[in-house]
Amino acid sequence: MGLKRKLEGEIEIKEAAGDVYHEIYESRPHHVSHAAPHFVQSCDLHEGDLGKPGSVIVWKYKTGDKPLVAKNIIEEIDKEKKLVRQRCIEGDLLDEYKTITGICQVIPKDKETCIVKWTFEYEKLHPGAYCAARLLAYLRIRLVLWPSSLVEHPIRVIIYVWRPGQRLRRRDHKIKTRQQTNVDGVESHVDLEKYCKSMSSLKRKLEGEVEIRESASDAHHDIVMSKPHHVSHAASHFIQGVDLHEGDHGNVGSTHVWNYTLDGKAAVAKTVLEEMNEEKKIVKYRIIEGDLLDEYKTLAGTCQVIPKDEENCIVRWTIEYEKLHSGIPEPSSLLDSWLEAAKHIDDHHHANK
Repeated sequence: MGLKRKLEGEIEIKEAAGDVYHEIYESRPHHVSHAAPHFVQSCDLHEGDLGKPGSVIVWKYKTGDKPLVAKNIIEEIDKEKKLVRQRCIEGDLLDEYKTITGICQVIPKDKETCIVKWTFEYEKLHPGAYCAARLLAYLRIRLVLWPSSLVEHPIRVIIYVWRPGQRLRRRDHKIKTRQQTNVDGVESHVDLEKYCKSMSSLKRKLEGEVEIRESASDAHHDIVMSKPHHVSHAASHFIQGVDLHEGDHGNVGSTHVWNYTLDGKAAVAKTVLEEMNEEKKIVKYRIIEGDLLDEYKTLAGTCQVIPKDEENCIVRWTIEYEKLHSGIPEPSSLLDSWLEAAKHIDDHHHANK
């Protein structure tokens, strides 16, 4: 089974802080430790010049109480798109991953806010390697523009950190939770704790791929799109049964009830077929009822079969979800089960040709 994954997470920040955030990760990464010493203790230039592709920096950081080190190379900087890509080339992360790359991008949203999007592309060394979501959680840094300090500095950012399962931590304990501020000449009172929590995003996208034989590509797409009840023939350890609840197999809007086993527990899900594209071999199901909604506000799975060469093709599963709260784990087991099922469908197809 393929161990390549991609995990995405987003958070909103004040639009005026977007340039600062990009500049810090682009050319002043050592400033991260000033704002988030609980996570990053230092960042030192090892080779090259800060803010230039090819430069190498060494991060000293913690997840939990464990001190860790990562040596990263800056692979890409795009000032126009406000994008920075770093790849780990040495350090503790490579005990778990064959490769891991982090991409930070600041994306405009409206006049008041922008989006900070973090993407981790990684390949596990073994199935038991922890999900990169642990890193994503520690990168939840909230930026609040502090306009009253513009007299002293061109721009200053006060940073508040809210880690999963904890209350908001303020680095300056002299600052009250409610602080009078002046934004664009308009005086307002902001509940900073409420503000930072409201800016928290629990929306994620988890992606994985696996190779199957090219001769099984049409069969795999056909089964996922219009014969989902056949998945249980090939992967009964995962899917025990799929019953049509409403509509017709293979039609957008049809609903199905899935009986499956995940992490050793029997579960049920009702899905709606939300999208299909026969040319691109894309099928998208959304969960509308069932056990998964005990942990996720929304969850949708998209399967795409992508040509690779004359002998092989790629099955890509993408799970888009929003957690009900920060203590919920990433749906890595669900993704792994679908990727494993793809291999079983491939084997079943060839065994019964």
